[in-house]
Amino acid sequence: MPGWLVEDQSIEPQIPVFDKPARKDGAFPATEFIYDPDTDAYQCPGGRELRPYWRDIPQGRPKFDKDRVKRFQARNQGCAACPPKPKCTPRRIVRKISLSKHE
Repeated sequence: MPGWLVEDQSIEPQIPVFDKPARKDGAFPATEFIYDPDTDAYQCPGGRELRPYWRDIPQGRPKFDKDRVKRFQARNQGCAACPPKPKCTPRRIVRKISLSKHE
């Protein structure tokens, strides 16, 4: 949230900023996924893509949701066939990553 404090509210943060700890379920942390700004997609450790949208529509799509978050998601078929799936998404069908506007 430092971006929100500094950019939107013009408040200089006087609080320490901590990184998120590792996931409790043992899955890959979001830092293991590589973001490619050219394609606007993340690549998982298994080589699959996570995108905010998988279909193009003529009128375009907003860059961020109303809550200023962009959600990236893998395809069901790609995630199911990926060898490191048990380590990537142990309790879900597909992997999702959220990116705040301020990150």
